[in-house]
Amino acid sequence: MSEKYNSTDKLFSKIINNTKRLMNEYQKKKGVKGECIQNASYLYGFIKNLFKNENIERIKIKPVIAVYKREYNDEKVVALHIHMIILIDDMVIDPSYEINHYKEKTYYDNWSVFISDIPEQKNNKKLLMDYLSFGKNAERIMKYNGLILNEKIYREQIEYIIKNSPMFYYEDDSVVVMDKNLFIVDGLITE
Repeated sequence: MSEKYNSTDKLFSKIINNTKRLMNEYQKKKGVKGECIQNASYLYGFIKNLFKNENIERIKIKPVIAVYKREYNDEKVVALHIHMIILIDDMVIDPSYEINHYKEKTYYDNWSVFISDIPEQKNNKKLLMDYLSFGKNAERIMKYNGLILNEKIYREQIEYIIKNSPMFYYEDDSVVVMDKNLFIVDGLITE
């Protein structure tokens, strides 16, 4: 993270990376796919509350076109996927194992740049409509500080994170982030 912010950024970075790692473990174990809006929404709310005493405008949730290489019939092929990520300043945080586990990937958050780099997709109306739809979901998430689309996965993923993180523990039916003594309620931190 940028040096222009205070020294707690290292702590926030550690908490965010640990939470993202545990989210990815859960998603891989459970075979969670197609839940990038849910995953980004949860981590976005979590991060916004960690940074709530700082410049929260630097935290954004963004739709992107993820372009990555994957195996298909024993060959590497290029795949496209409308996806949701989080930006803190210019740092990309992708909380979804489904895409972020690929080594070779590019995230486009601008349709014009995407089309200029991959012109053969210029007339892909479905991709454009999906991208615009994800943009509306991103606006709703930022306006309401979250969006629960699949309550079962949402709750199970939170429980997995709490159970498996050395940074969290239960106290009086609340969850405490050990390093900051903050309480988490439904994945959102409050003091």
